[in-house]
Amino acid sequence: MPNSLKYLVIYRQDTEKLIASYLIESGSEELFKNESSKVCLELKRNQLRIEERQKVDSANGSWFCKIDDKGLFYLILGISTYPERHAYALIQEIQTEFSKLGNDSFRDDASLKLHIKKPLKDLGLKYNDLVSLDKIYQAQQNVDQTKIVMEDNIKSMINNGQQLDVLSIKAEDLNKNAKSFAKNANELAQIMYWRNMKLKIIIGLIILAGLLYIIVPIIIKVSASN
Repeated sequence: MPNSLKYLVIYRQDTEKLIASYLIESGSEELFKNESSKVCLELKRNQLRIEERQKVDSANGSWFCKIDDKGLFYLILGISTYPERHAYALIQEIQTEFSKLGNDSFRDDASLKLHIKKPLKDLGLKYNDLVSLDKIYQAQQNVDQTKIVMEDNIKSMINNGQQLDVLSIKAEDLNKNAKSFAKNANELAQIMYWRNMKLKIIIGLIILAGLLYIIVPIIIKVSASN
């Protein structure tokens, strides 16, 4: 499954020093690190307020950014469609990990890095798996997959020369033919019904004539003998 998150990084606002990072998308840390540094500078220029949220789009995806009251920048790089609610929930959990430290520890970058190293990795892996993280997202993925299959089927029909307008005309013709067939079938049924009735009447008359042919001479003969 492709990664939903790519890079997690924490900077100190005043010194712009990288405190800790976790790379999820392998082989491109230097690229992400350089880009995160530029995003950090942009946030400083824009004077991002404490607990304010900021999303910055780039060629590599979307950066979800936040600063806390200790002067730490939290930057999360995810795919462009990564849900913001999960990105900022991830940042909140990282902040919660830092809240376990005393205020004095925030002055020591080495202590911060040591404390957050494992939680940063664990939280990164947790929030990278969107399907397990959010059942609604899983349902959306299923809908999107169905949509892709339907689009592929439509494209296949078009490639086979079955244009939608042609299919519409064919459907209309089939509908007309079906109505005409139903009408003809009804007329044929009526014709066959009356033919059967005539045949039954003729057979009845033949049987009656036969009976009369047999019975009348007998009656005449009996009457003559009396």
